[in-house]
Amino acid sequence: MKHMILVVVFGVMALNAQAAGSHPHRLIVKIKEGHPLPSSSLIQSSRNLFGNVYVLQTKDAAALEKQLA
Repeated sequence: MKHMILVVVFGVMALNAQAAGSHPHRLIVKIKEGHPLPSSSLIQSSRNLFGNVYVLQTKDAAALEKQLA
């Protein structure tokens, strides 16, 4: 019985971790070397994490992702 409870708990934790991988207002992007950060009316703010990797704050991450693709 203990094993069954542990399996259920770990399963729920795994599903929560998977769901947390996407945020509706943040997009992490990697800019090619030598290229500037793209400009868009959807970008509210940006923060450099390291090197050429940025977190973009937006009202709609899915729309910004489509625009940048």
